Amino acid sequence: EVPDGFAIPAADREKLRLVILESQRLKPSVFGTTFEPTEAFSLPIGDRKVTFPPGTPLVLNYRTAGSREAVWSNPKEFLPYERADQLWGPASKFWAFNSSGDQTHINKYIGRICPGRELALTFLI
Repeated sequence: EVPDGFAIPAADREKLRLVILESQRLKPSVFGTTFEPTEAFSLPIGDRKVTFPPGTPLVLNYRTAGSREAVWSNPKEFLPYERADQLWGPASKFWAFNSSGDQTHINKYIGRICPGRELALTFLI
C-alpha cells in the first residue's frame, strides 16, 4: 500500500520496481507458502539454531517476515528507496514471489525464487 501523498515514479522503472516490492512487503498479496524439506537442515531462529527433520511441513509467513524489526529497520514505514538492497538483488531479505532469505546463503533451502518473478514484475511495471 502506497501512502497518501507519495509520488509514484512512473517514468523510472527501477524506482517503480522498488515501490511495488515495498508495497508487497507491507501488504503481501499472498499470505505465504509451504514446503517440506527432503533432508534435515538447520536455521537460526531467534538466538538458537533449530534443526528440521525431513518431511517437516514448514510455513513461510510473508506478512510476518516483512514486519520483523530484526530484519527491517522501521518495518511499518514505507521506505522503498532506502531499502533497495534489501528488496532486490543477491542479498535480498524480501520473500515475495516465493523467494526466501538471503540469496547468497549456502543453505540450499534458502535462496529459492519464483521462476516467474521477472515476468510478473514486468507486467506490473
